[in-house]
Amino acid sequence: MSPDKDAAHLKIAYSKLDNYYGFEEFDDFYSIHYSINNNISNSIEAFVLKSEFTAAFDLTLNGVDLYEIRSSTFKESSDFKNKSFKKFGSITEVSEQEFKAIQTDKLVKTL
Repeated sequence: MSPDKDAAHLKIAYSKLDNYYGFEEFDDFYSIHYSINNNISNSIEAFVLKSEFTAAFDLTLNGVDLYEIRSSTFKESSDFKNKSFKKFGSITEVSEQEFKAIQTDKLVKTL
């Protein structure tokens, strides 16, 4: 059984402490688990139109400035004006295969 796209609905503003996890795909919807204020015991199941939600596997970094940051705190000194990571170091994008290899290597070293 799947939800009806013409059913009554509610839109909730996203908070930075809210999380989405575990979902099931239907024809026009995703069924997602939505935890409020980063509290898993305060979770609900929500049916979200696919047109209103971007699943993690659909996200890309194309066109994203990886050096852009909102603010920084270094040695207890906050900087809300400088919006670049460049003064802290460099960022290199890696392929999915490279990432998985590094994670596997870290796991082996930990064990």
